Amino acid sequence: MYLPPENTSQSYVAVAAILAGRITAPKWSFIDTKDMTATLSLPCLAFLITRKTEACMTVASEIGVVRNSPKHILFDLGLREERCNYTDDQQAHIKSREPVAFGPSVATTLQGNGMATTEIDWVIYSHVHWDHTGEPSEFPNASFIIGHGSGALLKRGFDAAAGSHAAFDKKLLDHRDVFELPPNLKGGNADDDSLNVSFPNSWNPLGPFPAAMDIFGDGSVFVIPSPGHLQGHVNLLCRVGEKRWVYLGGDTFHHRSLLTGEAEIATWRDTEGRELCVHTDRAAAQEMFALLRKLQDQAAADGVEVEIISSHDQDWYNANQNRLFPEIL
Repeated sequence: MYLPPENTSQSYVAVAAILAGRITAPKWSFIDTKDMTATLSLPCLAFLITRKTEACMTVASEIGVVRNSPKHILFDLGLREERCNYTDDQQAHIKSREPVAFGPSVATTLQGNGMATTEIDWVIYSHVHWDHTGEPSEFPNASFIIGHGSGALLKRGFDAAAGSHAAFDKKLLDHRDVFELPPNLKGGNADDDSLNVSFPNSWNPLGPFPAAMDIFGDGSVFVIPSPGHLQGHVNLLCRVGEKRWVYLGGDTFHHRSLLTGEAEIATWRDTEGRELCVHTDRAAAQEMFALLRKLQDQAAADGVEVEIISSHDQDWYNANQNRLFPEIL
């Protein structure tokens, strides 16, 4: 088997997709195209992950991160409900993503469906770009899990060489319980800018991926480092049923044609002549596309379904309106 088979007492999770705003962007900023006028209307998806078994009551001591073993986890938070709640640099960038639909936020959607935000135990960020981080204060009981290097980005606040989208809220995780994942197998060293590196769980190869972490220790959710888009960018591979997985891709790809290989990642030059890309490492991003294709192909050969969803997957969103929260995938 390419992916770990179920054991006799296998744990599963339920995954629900939540629309948390929309942004608009020129197609040329994501896909290599000669069409300079086309735009993409992109959903900002967050995901509620609910652990379905008693196992969630037994692994807290193994993880060693939060006081209570997590049952409800959010992967990303999408947009905030008010433009004014972003930093000045972020608001300047947001002008390039008009029209923008702010809200309803993840918190508002959960509450509207009878779930209190105090029930969220963990928030795992795919990365710390403004359109994924939402408003952490809306989840007062949550611990926040970030990829290695994300703490350094938040500390710097802005990376002008990476373009206007590389504006970060320095105060994003102030007064929150924050845990930064350790470096993965491909390298990277803990440094003074890292936040609390407290996960004892180790990175191990999984399927096509050189590094994966069984974050709950029960084979239900694996964190997958996804280099290319931004330092600290991670994905989640969630076991949702017998021979069925959902892969949450964050910003690994912004359009499905990139995943399939029908299109290439765009680059462009700014007014100062610098070559820019939505991915900080274009080659690494392309390598991730190949790994995801291999994941699906090899899993299918084993009779296993892997549904891959990115946070801005317009095609998936348009085709799956009837599967959004409160429905589960």
